[in-house]
Amino acid sequence: MDHGTPIVLGSIGDEPLLLLRPGTGAPGTPRLLVASGFHGEEPAGPWGVLEFLDSAPQGLLSRVQLLVLPLVNVTGFRAGTRAC
Repeated sequence: MDHGTPIVLGSIGDEPLLLLRPGTGAPGTPRLLVASGFHGEEPAGPWGVLEFLDSAPQGLLSRVQLLVLPLVNVTGFRAGTRAC
């Protein structure tokens, strides 16, 4: 599945904070923000979100305007710690 072109919202240290826009919903369709990866030592959330995006039916994604922050705590994830 195409996750769309990542949008760099800013950076945390030297790491970019990325936003994905895979939903193709038309204006007026429901908006949904999914964020994961707040605790760096809990990798299941970011991997699960990406797995969902890879396996979600296109028909489902066309019914919403989906925004995804797959990894909020980039530095904590890389270090395997709860905090950055």
